[in-house]
Amino acid sequence: SLLLRFQTIFIWVTLFAVFTLYDFYNFRKIKSFLPVLSFIIVTFLAHKPILDKNYALFENKILTTNSGIGFFIGANENAKGSWDGTGKAVNVLKPKINNNLNEFEISKIYFNAGIEWIKKNPYDYLILQLRKLAIYFLPQNYSILPGNRIYNPINFIFHIGLFLFILKILKNKEFSYKNFIILSPVIGSLVISLLFFIGYRWRYYAEPYMILSTIIFYSQLIKFKKK
Repeated sequence: SLLLRFQTIFIWVTLFAVFTLYDFYNFRKIKSFLPVLSFIIVTFLAHKPILDKNYALFENKILTTNSGIGFFIGANENAKGSWDGTGKAVNVLKPKINNNLNEFEISKIYFNAGIEWIKKNPYDYLILQLRKLAIYFLPQNYSILPGNRIYNPINFIFHIGLFLFILKILKNKEFSYKNFIILSPVIGSLVISLLFFIGYRWRYYAEPYMILSTIIFYSQLIKFKKK
């Protein structure tokens, strides 16, 4: 999954971090870190050809040259929180960029421009992050599909179910290992979305766990009513 979509690293890192911290908290054993260390080693070995290729091209061991542009799309004065399919935000800087620069150098320019905008507009960035959060949970599907602006009742049911599941955890202080594991992919998906921009294809990583949390919540509610 990492080689197919490297963004899933956010999902896996969150999952292994939760697993490791919970296990270490309960047992205080060094071997609790073996799964996450194994994950890091396997991830490095899987990506080593990519890292070596990019080092040969750009003298930097990076996975992609698109991260800077993706970050800028989600942090500029024209940003709306979602993916900019028009290219308007990216095109603003294009005339100012030297055509002789390579992809990595261009990515750095976009990244630095996004950081500078955040420094100068912290309040606007906070509002933008709240907007991203709202867009993430809109009950819609991938933005280029026909009928994408229709509010999908199935999405709505599972999003509400997720919120109720989280509220139940907080109310009853059910901070169990299983609950953390279920929520970790949702957290990872949300982190990548807030860091860059809202793309519903990144929400796909979380949706199976939204469904699972909803099923668990309603099944527990039914059992409680039967009692």
